[in-house]
Amino acid sequence: MITVINRPLGHRLTDAELAASVTDSSDDALFTTAFSHALVEGDYVYIISNFDSYNGFKYVYSPTYNTFKLRDFETGDIVPFKQTTDLLYRVSV
Repeated sequence: MITVINRPLGHRLTDAELAASVTDSSDDALFTTAFSHALVEGDYVYIISNFDSYNGFKYVYSPTYNTFKLRDFETGDIVPFKQTTDLLYRVSV
């Protein structure tokens, strides 16, 4: 049985909304920031964009200093690329 996390319990979001952009990385959505985001694999972020498939709580996957990919749940598939866009995200603490 797979459980999809829509609103993870015990997680509070930072007040700051951070900017990122989404581009295509071999059909995966690659989220890029203009700064070092300090995210690690398994962190939660909350995405706010114009595309439903990007929005909501997501698990951080494969972060580098200024990029990361996302999964809907810890062992799920990587969020697929839909369209290039700018978005905001908040980090769970």
